[in-house]
Amino acid sequence: ASAIALRNRSRAGVMNGVCNAPETGRGITFFAPNSLATTLAAAVGDGVTTWDARVHEFYPEFELSEPWTTHAVTVDDLFRHRSGLPEHAGDLHEDLGFSREESIHRLRYFEPAGPFRDTYNYTNFGLGVAAFGVANAAGVEWEELAQTRLYERLGMTSTSSRFSDYMAHENRAIPHMPAGDG
Repeated sequence: ASAIALRNRSRAGVMNGVCNAPETGRGITFFAPNSLATTLAAAVGDGVTTWDARVHEFYPEFELSEPWTTHAVTVDDLFRHRSGLPEHAGDLHEDLGFSREESIHRLRYFEPAGPFRDTYNYTNFGLGVAAFGVANAAGVEWEELAQTRLYERLGMTSTSSRFSDYMAHENRAIPHMPAGDG
C-alpha cells in the first residue's frame, strides 16, 4: 500500500490540507475498467458466473433494442464492447442527472450501431451492465461485490465504490484535478 500511496502523492489532490496517505479515502466508480474487470474476474474465479453467461438471466431489467440480442448478450460481449450499443451509449443520460438505473433502462432505446458481436463501440454503461449483472448473480449490490472481491482482498481499507463511504473520510483524494495552469 505504501508504494501505491507514494506514487499517488504527486497525482491526487489534498483535502483539508492533509497529505495523501494510505488512509486517504478513495472512491472508485463502477466505470473504472481496471477495477471493474478485476472484480468480475475474481467473481468468475470464485464460481459466481462465467464470462459466457447471458446477462439477461441474472439481470432481467436490462434490455437492448432487439429482443434476441437482449437474451444473447454475454458478460464477455459487454466487456469486448460488441453488444451493438453505440459508442458511449448512456453517458449523456448520466451527465443530465439520470440515475444509473434509469440510464441503463434507456439503453433499450438505442438502435444498434452495427451488427451484434461484429462491431466494436466503447460503452461505459455496457461495462456497468456486466458489473451489475454479475453482482446480481452473486446476490449483492455492485459496491459490495467490489468491496469483497477486490478492495478487501488487496488490503485497500480506505477504498470504496460507495460515494457515501468516500464522503465519510475527512481526508479524501480528489479524483481529478487540473495540473499546472489547468
